[in-house]
Amino acid sequence: MVNINRLVGTSIKILRLLLDKKLHYNEIIRQTSPDRTHVDNTIDVLERGQLIKEYKISKRERKEQKIHSQARIMQITDLGRELIDILVSLEQYKMTYYELKKPVDEYFTKWIEEKHGISQSKTKSMHQRDVIRNNTLRDIGFTNKDLEFYDSSGVGTALVLRALEGKLLEVITVRCALMLYRFSITDIAKDILNNILVSAVTFRVSYLIENIHRVGSNLDLYRGQIAEELMYEIHGNYYFPALIHKEVKNAILSYLSLLKPPKKDVEIAYKEIKYNLESGKLSSPKEMKKDEQRFVCLLDAYEEFLSKSS
Repeated sequence: MVNINRLVGTSIKILRLLLDKKLHYNEIIRQTSPDRTHVDNTIDVLERGQLIKEYKISKRERKEQKIHSQARIMQITDLGRELIDILVSLEQYKMTYYELKKPVDEYFTKWIEEKHGISQSKTKSMHQRDVIRNNTLRDIGFTNKDLEFYDSSGVGTALVLRALEGKLLEVITVRCALMLYRFSITDIAKDILNNILVSAVTFRVSYLIENIHRVGSNLDLYRGQIAEELMYEIHGNYYFPALIHKEVKNAILSYLSLLKPPKKDVEIAYKEIKYNLESGKLSSPKEMKKDEQRFVCLLDAYEEFLSKSS
């Protein structure tokens, strides 16, 4: 595993070097590592993996540029470029995410957390807190209009961060799927791709852990929200034939088992669906039969999950 990690790390370094230019073989080694044998092996793996290739240079070009007849010039392939572009884009995303997160924490999160603490304090009123906050923010450049819309700005920027963070894995998945569709993936390409995916997942997990440590965010609450979103997504006008009832139910059940949301949230969702269905609030009476078939899969999955959670 150590050798694979080293190989992937060196491969990424070489691909970065070749991203926007062609390089002499010896120059690649010089800029990569003093361990020539390791770099030689890595270049060989990248060539066989179709991530880099030799640039065919004419005799005239060699003469004009004073390049030795035996010297090899290397360049990146389309597959190598796509891989390193995903990696560089992910790094850029992380950097700009934290560049936004820093002022959001400073201008909004810090004051919201302080507001929660001061609300329990007898020494300062909410008005005093707002005066201190506004004066501090004016000193760093907030205008009167910024302060007028402060609350909505705080909510808006928090939602932007949450959307960017929440969609990261979906975005990475789409990029990887497109690459797999366009190219035949070699072993070294798979190893680099795995490195990218692990980096994205690690970032996502780190975000959640950071929130727990900083403000005591409740992951149970978050998992409950995901379970609720599933319920509302299936609330659409979908009809499941009885022939695939079992498969739909099992798929929903396995999703819930993987998520493991708090039992109370599943109970609330289950009771809400059942009440709406039985009271006819989901649709007109003549549509009730279709509603029963549509929701029976969801209800059965929730019932089974609750019975296993007892």
